[in-house]
Amino acid sequence: MRILVVEDDVLVQTVLAEILQEGAYGTPVCTAGYEETERLLDEGADFDLAFLDIQLESALDGVDVAGMLRARTQAKIVFLTSLSDERTVKRAKNLAIDGYIVKPFKPADITTCIALLDLREVTGSAGGDFLVRDGNDYMPLAPESVLYVEAADNYAHVYTAVRRYTINTTMKRMELMLPAHFLRVHRSFIINTQQVNRVGNNYVLIGEREIPVNEEARKVLMNRFRKL
Repeated sequence: MRILVVEDDVLVQTVLAEILQEGAYGTPVCTAGYEETERLLDEGADFDLAFLDIQLESALDGVDVAGMLRARTQAKIVFLTSLSDERTVKRAKNLAIDGYIVKPFKPADITTCIALLDLREVTGSAGGDFLVRDGNDYMPLAPESVLYVEAADNYAHVYTAVRRYTINTTMKRMELMLPAHFLRVHRSFIINTQQVNRVGNNYVLIGEREIPVNEEARKVLMNRFRKL
């Protein structure tokens, strides 16, 4: 995932970069303002997601940077700022910003925001069948047939309605391989949200299996369903 951070506070840059790296989202490209960002775009840089501070030490602020990114990229844009005045909010709304996080922020604010944006659809890294080992051979497995994935040390158990497959891969890589309707609900579980039979306070039921769900993932999950 290609992430841009436009922030003139070096400490905030560092903290945000650490959160993104610890969340396995990669190392972001950091700039301090409009001109530096413009130079990157002129050199051919492109991004899937941008975190922008609004109040920059320049005549052109983060809203101006957002306008440039909207015109030149398909990046999702999230304002990351201590400002919440009416004029700022109005300017942001005119650009149809994808997210707005007020400082000081917590790691959960960043990771939940990314999860809600479903950036796998943007990067095109997910979708299509993938190969799993079956004895000495390999066979294609359609993501739609997967009920859930469970971590097992350095492996991942992939459960379908028919059988379980064990794959030598990480849970983070499985997240990137699977389509956007899959959600990591616990450090050890990724679920197919289209296969959920029941949502409890701290679990979901898929088939006869109760799968633990952490609080942040439950919020994301509930937002994916229309409640009557």
